Amino acid sequence: MSCDITKNRVRQCVDRLGGLDMIYIFPYTKHAKSLIVRNELVLTSYPTTYIYSFEIVGGEYSESSSVEDGGDLVEQSLSARMTNLNEDNEWQKLVKKDHCVIAKDRNGKFRLMGAYSGVETEYKATTGGGHADFNGWDFNFKTKEETQALYFDDLNSVGFQIVGSNFIFQDGNNFVFQDGNNLIFQ
Repeated sequence: MSCDITKNRVRQCVDRLGGLDMIYIFPYTKHAKSLIVRNELVLTSYPTTYIYSFEIVGGEYSESSSVEDGGDLVEQSLSARMTNLNEDNEWQKLVKKDHCVIAKDRNGKFRLMGAYSGVETEYKATTGGGHADFNGWDFNFKTKEETQALYFDDLNSVGFQIVGSNFIFQDGNNFVFQDGNNLIFQ
């Protein structure tokens, strides 16, 4: 049995922040593996996909290895917290079908979970018992893949478009609104 490790690793500077800033969710679509282009663990191209962004107040991503039926798998897990219980959330839809999740960490790096098999979703709503208690949603996303989550630096450059943030008009003009304002065309 040969060893596939090809690089040494020296002690790294502790200049990284822990935790997640944002997650992006989109419905899982089974793509041919040739359409998910990567260079080792770096995603370089993904079929054009529209994604939904969710600001979170806390989150954590983790991976662990396992062996099942003689094959190596990577268990990917993400927990995230979103505030404010209200009537316009439709989280039950996430439980009914597989999705993919992109996690943006506090260092600006993105990780794609469930690229080849989608993720399973669990959630819990809580109002808390006291005035200062957490009121919101706790989410857990889990999957098992043959590889670690795929890394990338920029959503648009690999094929992801955030819903509601990029308008492309018939004349080829492209307007991106980052200030949250609406533009009404008459």
